[in-house]
Amino acid sequence: MLKVEQLQKGLKKQIILNNITFEIKEGEIFSLFGHNASGKSTLLKILSGIMKPDSGNIFLNGKDIHKNNKVKKDICAVFQENIVPSGFKTIDFLLFYSKIVKSPYRKKDIISLAESYGIKNEDMKKKITHLSGGTKKKIEFLKSIINKDALFHLFDEPTIGFDPESQKMAWDHIRSLKKEKKIILLVTNMRNELNELADTKKIITDGKIKDFREGKTMKILKFTVKNWKKEIKEKIEKIEGVEKVVVKTELDKIKNDIQQKFGNANIKVVDLSNTDISVDDVLEKLGIEKTQVATMENKELKHVIEVYTNDNIETVQNDVLKTFVEYKVQILSMEVN
Repeated sequence: MLKVEQLQKGLKKQIILNNITFEIKEGEIFSLFGHNASGKSTLLKILSGIMKPDSGNIFLNGKDIHKNNKVKKDICAVFQENIVPSGFKTIDFLLFYSKIVKSPYRKKDIISLAESYGIKNEDMKKKITHLSGGTKKKIEFLKSIINKDALFHLFDEPTIGFDPESQKMAWDHIRSLKKEKKIILLVTNMRNELNELADTKKIITDGKIKDFREGKTMKILKFTVKNWKKEIKEKIEKIEGVEKVVVKTELDKIKNDIQQKFGNANIKVVDLSNTDISVDDVLEKLGIEKTQVATMENKELKHVIEVYTNDNIETVQNDVLKTFVEYKVQILSMEVN
C-alpha cells in the first residue's frame, strides 16, 4: 500500500500542496485529474522521491520513501516531461535502464518490445535528442514494462502523443500491472483514459485533492483585460464554484517586440506586475541607473485571466464580471472553453 499523510509543500512563499492525504491499495488504479498549475507536477516529484516535502510522510508498504533510499528502487515513474538523458542512444539507454533495475530484458527483447510500440529500428540507433516527442514518450513508457520488480508505478499523462494502437497496448500493460497487484497512480487529463482504467477518481486543484465529480466537465472562462491588479486574483478564487485562477501577461510579446527593435542587445525583461516589488527597489538593489531602464505601467499591459470551474458557468461568470466592475478592470474579450 502507498500511504500519503498530510503532505505539505511550498515554493517561493506559495503553498503548492496543502495537507494532502490519500491511500492507494495493491491492485488499485488511483487516478488524478488535474490542469496545469494544480500542484500535480510537484506531487509526482515528491512521490517519486525526486523532491522532498516540507512536511508529511509517504509510506510504501510501511517504509518511508524519503528516509529509506532502498525503497526508491521499488518505484517506477513515467513522467509527462521526458527525462530520458538526451546524450544516450535509444538502445543504449534502455539497456542501461534494464541493467540498473535488474530486469531480465536483454537487447533482443528490448528491440522487439520497442518495435511493437512502433519505434523504428533506425530510431533505436539514434541519440534520444534527435527523436520526435512522441517517440521519446514511448521510450519513457517502456521503462514501466522493463522494470518488472517495481511495486509502485506512477504514470503522468502516459499516452499523450501515442497512436491508437500503441495507446491500446499501453492501457493493456497498465491493466496487467493491476492484475499483478501493483500499486498504480495514473495522472491524466484524458477522459477516455480515466474512464477506461481508473478504479478511484480524484481531482487535484490548488494543491488539494478532491472527489472527482462525474458528469461535470471542467470549463474555463478566459478573459483578456487591462488595468489588472494582483489582489483581484485572490478575490476571484474565493467565488463559490471557482477551482483555480491562472493569470498570464503579454510579457512574451513584449520581449519579442524589444528584441526585434534592439536586435541582440543585452536586454533583460522582468515582470513585476504580480509582486509587491517596485522598479525603484530593483534598481537600487542592482545599482542600475534609471536612465538604463524602460518601464511599462501595469495598466498598459494586457492580462489573460483563466478561471476554471466545475459549477454553473453562468453564475461563476456573473460573479467574476461583478468583481471586474468593482475593481474597474477593462475587459477586452471573453470566451468559454
